[in-house]
Amino acid sequence: MPSDQRNTAPSASDWPRVPLGSVATKIRSGATPRGGAENYLPKRHRCVLIRSQNVLDHHFTEVGLANISDDQAAELAGAEVQSEDVLLNITGDGVTFGRSCIVPDRTLPACVNQHVMLIRLDQKKCLPGYLLAWLTQADTKAYIESFNAGGSRRAITKGHIESFTLPLPPMSRQKSIARLTALFNNRIEILEATNLRIEGIARALFQSWFVDFDPVRAKACGGIPESMSAEIASLFPDELTTVDAGSIPVGWTRSRFDAVCANVREQANPIHLPAETPYVGLEHMPRRSLSLFDRGTTEALESNKFWFKAGDVLFGKLRPYFHKVALAPCKGVCSTDILVLRPLGSASHAFATMHASSDEMIEYATRLSNGARMPRASWSDLAAYPIVMPPAPLLQAFNAIVAPMFARITGNIALARNLSSLRDSLLQRMVAGQLASDIEELDQVEEIA
Repeated sequence: MPSDQRNTAPSASDWPRVPLGSVATKIRSGATPRGGAENYLPKRHRCVLIRSQNVLDHHFTEVGLANISDDQAAELAGAEVQSEDVLLNITGDGVTFGRSCIVPDRTLPACVNQHVMLIRLDQKKCLPGYLLAWLTQADTKAYIESFNAGGSRRAITKGHIESFTLPLPPMSRQKSIARLTALFNNRIEILEATNLRIEGIARALFQSWFVDFDPVRAKACGGIPESMSAEIASLFPDELTTVDAGSIPVGWTRSRFDAVCANVREQANPIHLPAETPYVGLEHMPRRSLSLFDRGTTEALESNKFWFKAGDVLFGKLRPYFHKVALAPCKGVCSTDILVLRPLGSASHAFATMHASSDEMIEYATRLSNGARMPRASWSDLAAYPIVMPPAPLLQAFNAIVAPMFARITGNIALARNLSSLRDSLLQRMVAGQLASDIEELDQVEEIA
């Protein structure tokens, strides 16, 4: 793009434009501490390292934060993040590149690595919520892309960011935009947190019933399983037996994962699909969460993909240790680096889903993965994953409890997507100066959100 075109970010407003560097007090990236990932701490001591995987548009995820020592943090002096800093991914593959959010206070103390730029503002001139709204606009992302100096592996520098020309509205309008941004983002974060809690409940129940056999052990001691109806308790035996050198409940059998789940390989050519067809790549999948809030479209895809339908389990087979397993909330297509797993029958749906997303399955898949640099799990290995099979009535009882939880998770995802679309539509108009609104008028929006 010619430099005379690149120096003005698209905007329909008449607000003055200023270099981003003129309203910032600090723009700085960090580094990876010496020794890299091998020297990260297993648990948080004090400080964490923020990487590009933690920075999503409008949202910060703590999944994958690196725990670092005080000595490692000291190596990153100057790259410490403060409250209300705006984070911007400055490298990436086109999905992670250019993502931006505001760091939550609960994450501090923290430092950024070399792939994330912290932007600290003079809030007498520019508010973080306004800058976030501007950075996440589609037009702004295209503008940032014009500075890309890294080819397919995109990259921008501190100098680029300082030169970004930012439309700067009056402070009253900035406050309105910042409030709207926070309003929707807080609501969406509540939905995401709710889904994690729901999933945690389902996972704890699965662990208790089918891994630890708590109801069986309680009955074996002459007790009553805690918080369980007499009807469901009657489905559990009161004794464990030894099978293949391990203890399992009497009447249960040892089996394989493919007894409750199949791998579906229905190919889809994206060239012949509507652009709005939901597309899921590994980059859209969260770590350690069944909730698939993010997704793309097939507009720019060329190679064949796999169809999935609502209720399928999407299992990221490339580098399975990233623990990317999600419950499909709708019909769509996915990358061939994702296994489409379909539970065999509604009664086994929750049971199969919990197995597929368990830490034990991930460890098993990781151990058997092929390839040194880019290890991949195979369906043949997953199919042979050993499970303990309960009687059909118990599978049905578990599914009857967990299925409504999954339905609520899916409903929350749909609501979050609707809120995201409404947020983006309103912010686009406000940032462009096309929507006259002040703080008082946002009370009506708050009722909707």
